[in-house]
Parts: sequence; C-alpha cells; structure tokens
Amino acid sequence: MHSIFDLRKNKGWTQEELGKKFRKKKAAEIICRWEKGKTAPSSQNLQELSEIFGVPAQKILIKRLTD
Repeated sequence: MHSIFDLRKNKGWTQEELGKKFRKKKAAEIICRWEKGKTAPSSQNLQELSEIFGVPAQKILIKRLTD
C-alpha cells in the first residue's frame, strides 16, 4: 500500500505539480486535504490517481477520515 503523499514524494512532485497533472480546479488544495485525511478521493479521482502514479487503485492507501 502507498499513501498519496508517499507516491507524490517518490515522484519528486509538489502538491502543485501533481495538481497540474490532475487537471482539477484547486487541485493542490484538494490533494492537501487527501494527504491530511480530511477528505477522501472519489472512486473516479482514485482511478485518475492510479493512472497518474502508475499503480493499481487498490494499492493507494487512503488515510482514515477523522471526526
């Protein structure tokens, strides 16, 4: 399993750089929230992350959401 943070860092990308690949408005903010476990990516976003990172979606670890 790989966290979004670890996958991004292993590529040497900033949140902004990943956001540009993700092509969503305010993507860097969204990625920050995912990495901190404040929100989780939708199944569609998870699939996009899988394609960007070149790993199966099932291998992307999503931090457990806290109250």
